[in-house]
Amino acid sequence: MLYIDKLDNKVALIYAGTSGIAEITALLYTKKRAKVAIVGHNEKRPKAILDKDSQSIKESVKGTRPLWND
Repeated sequence: MLYIDKLDNKVALIYAGTSGIAEITALLYTKKRAKVAIVGHNEKRPKAILDKDSQSIKESVKGTRPLWND
């Protein structure tokens, strides 16, 4: 069993999780039933992740915050 299989009900903070490998990691963690908080450079990009058509994302992502306001 890989470590990634042990994420059920764990909490993860994904820093700079709005693109690239961090976004993919956030999506993978939600599929493994982790609770995910995504932090990114602006408010629109983290919210775009929530708009993806996946119930696991909507149930798992607990919040999105920009690193700073532009």
